Amino acid sequence: MIFRINECSIDTNAYEVRRNGKVVPVEPQVFDLLMLLLENRDRLVTKDEINHRIWRGRAVSDAALNSRIKSARQTIGDSGASQQIIRTIRGRGFRFVGEVRPSPIAAAGNGKAAAAAPAIPGDTPMAALGMPAGPRVAVLRFNNVHCEAKTKFLGDAIVEEIATQLTRYSELRVAARALTAECDSADANAGDIGRRLGVEFLVVGSLRQANDRMRVTAHLIRVVDGQLLWAQTYEPLLTPADIFAIEDEIASKIVAAIASISAGVIARETLGKGRGKPPSELSAYESVVRANEVMQSGFSATTHLATRACLEAAVAREPDYAAAWAVLAWVHTLEYTYGYNMRAGTDPLEAALVAARRAINLAPANPVARFAMARTAYVMRDLHLFYAEASNALNLNPHDPLLLGNLGNWLAFSGRWDQGVALVRKAISLNPNGYPRWWHAALGKDHYRKGEFREALAEFTNMNLPGWWWNQVELAYTYGQLGDVENARLAVSRLLDLYRGFDIETAVMEHRVYSFPQSYIDLAVDGLRKAGLPERSAPALAAER
Repeated sequence: MIFRINECSIDTNAYEVRRNGKVVPVEPQVFDLLMLLLENRDRLVTKDEINHRIWRGRAVSDAALNSRIKSARQTIGDSGASQQIIRTIRGRGFRFVGEVRPSPIAAAGNGKAAAAAPAIPGDTPMAALGMPAGPRVAVLRFNNVHCEAKTKFLGDAIVEEIATQLTRYSELRVAARALTAECDSADANAGDIGRRLGVEFLVVGSLRQANDRMRVTAHLIRVVDGQLLWAQTYEPLLTPADIFAIEDEIASKIVAAIASISAGVIARETLGKGRGKPPSELSAYESVVRANEVMQSGFSATTHLATRACLEAAVAREPDYAAAWAVLAWVHTLEYTYGYNMRAGTDPLEAALVAARRAINLAPANPVARFAMARTAYVMRDLHLFYAEASNALNLNPHDPLLLGNLGNWLAFSGRWDQGVALVRKAISLNPNGYPRWWHAALGKDHYRKGEFREALAEFTNMNLPGWWWNQVELAYTYGQLGDVENARLAVSRLLDLYRGFDIETAVMEHRVYSFPQSYIDLAVDGLRKAGLPERSAPALAAER
């Protein structure tokens, strides 16, 4: 492939750079750095990712990295002052924002050019970037209405932060601000701007100020028909000391509401478009969104089998799509924890590990890939690896409710109660109307372990998952501790309908699968005994006789 940037061309086969037709000397590391940025030009590339690719994880100084970035810019006619092609995202990494025109390399052996790729309707700057499959979104400057200068500055900062945070969602393709800035003051409707940028969704908004209060309104617009898909208003109190916290909080809530595959508006929109399609016709992203919807709303053996088949078909069609491998790893762990659709002669944990490793190898800086490895390590009871990969995932995207809510629960269950509960509360606050109810488990269990049984009951009741046996276990041992015999017996009865043969021995085993501390297991068992759960189930006793 030959990439053309302004008067430069980068030939990936010949391993050379030309400017105005003349070869430009370039060091191997600098060329590799250019290729890394080009290959990932739809998103920010972190310093850790550069270190992994260029220096194979060896410790290097910031001076060495900055030297390579400087050389890369000089090679293609850019500079640190202009940053028209390679932009520095301070404290995070770098992003290739220049216009790129990919063109095929001549076919080997015959000197003829390979067949040109089909033209893209309405060729646009964004279309020229050759962005991989996935929803495409752009963020425009928010309209400032009668705002003071400092508030206008905050508005611009919020927009920049929204765009930056969106790049942390590796499944999205985010238009660079270098392109969207040209449209900020354009006298055109959203559809025209969106088509010009080659995106499917636009984030727009406005700011209004009244004394020390500010009203920020954000909208998500579907480009194809201009329909407003989502809108939300935020009204923070302006205090100079908290200006950065306000910026971060508003941007985080906006991005979580629209971008997360767990409950984001873009994911729901994609899910709606995919309704009725057979698995073989779903894109990898659609498969990931559909699988996540099922996992967040509750699994059964039937839905597990359909989801696994859908994801396996997706990775067969698009084997380089890291998120599909990551979610497939999660699905495989359910075969172990719930016993769903086990295949003869296969180890579900090994299958999960293979899929998680594949996801990380494809995209080391993809937070969902790291999340998949964390989940796999957790069910393998390798807590050292679980804690490390959970930290990696959260560092890569500290604002995604999917990561915060799930990892927060598992961290709490493994004994890191304060850290886990804080993450769960953050996850719920970011998207209070679109999170899975089971996330209250960590909150309820934290109260239960402290002997705050009424507070625990409120959380377990708030989950309202009568078809999930874990919720009945929680209700049973909490009612048992409260001495509410009638409701305790009712919860046990419902539990046995959902999980035949469940007894005290099973309760201990199931808690150990999720690495609960022994102190919690003992307290849970005490509550289950008070609720009337048998020590051994009747079938087990009959088998012994």
